[in-house]
Amino acid sequence: MAQSVDCNSRCRYTPTIQSPAQEAVFYETVSINTPLDEKSLFTGEPRQELEDAWYDILKYQNIRVTKAELNAINRTSIPLNDAQGGYLANLDVFHELHCLNVIREQVYREYYPDKHSKALQLEHVDHCIDTLRQTMMCHADISLLTYTWIDDYRWPWPRFEIDHECRSWEGVLNWTKSRYIPRLLGPIVAHPVLGVSWRGDEADEY
Repeated sequence: MAQSVDCNSRCRYTPTIQSPAQEAVFYETVSINTPLDEKSLFTGEPRQELEDAWYDILKYQNIRVTKAELNAINRTSIPLNDAQGGYLANLDVFHELHCLNVIREQVYREYYPDKHSKALQLEHVDHCIDTLRQTMMCHADISLLTYTWIDDYRWPWPRFEIDHECRSWEGVLNWTKSRYIPRLLGPIVAHPVLGVSWRGDEADEY
């Protein structure tokens, strides 16, 4: 299991991309260990415990941002039609996690026969593969992967336990919880011509 300690690197650099979530960011050292012979809560054949884990990690993806926050990055978004107002957004980490989950569902696609048409599934998977490729190259993790020898294998064997410098997931998640939009059904999100996006009587198109 990953363990973390504060590595006091909050002020190491000045971000070149603005985000309202920057205020929640601090860094910590996390030891990530993913041995081939062990399954995590998020891997293996679909089961209720796994489905719940993926639901929980993606639950807080829809957040509310302000006009000023959008102006700061020279972007627009869809207005939210409720008393609080603001605009619909996600932190991109949730898009990346969503993409990873889409690929996972394709690996076990016999468990998910009703997830869109085959053509749309493959189109979505291709999008997700390239999204994750570009994101990983963007972040370019420079933590060292080292090797060892094992008795019954004559090639170098990777040591999967690696220390990484990470943004605190807890810090980012707590920030998204403070902006979370718990329900998008009904008029809160409506296309200007086609009307309400999520009516509750049809499959989610995203």
